[in-house]
Amino acid sequence: MIRTYNGATGLKTGSTSLALYNLSASATRDDLSLIAVVMRAPTTKLRFSEAKLLLDYGFSTYSFQKIANKGAIAQNVEISKGTRKKCKSCV
Repeated sequence: MIRTYNGATGLKTGSTSLALYNLSASATRDDLSLIAVVMRAPTTKLRFSEAKLLLDYGFSTYSFQKIANKGAIAQNVEISKGTRKKCKSCV
């Protein structure tokens, strides 16, 4: 999957007594990073195909939207009965 999935950034397989065999996969496209987790899938082929389906769904449904620059003040909040009069809320 790392070599074949467009934008793949990571992959982890494993197993537990409750979740049985599982797979976590991550990918990034157009500044949007997603993680897919598949648990209790009985075969490797099914785990990988389900992870690809989840990531495909995420990339087709959601997009990255920048709402502010780092450190930008989103709003000033008035404080009553506090030790300060105002609080800056940063993004």
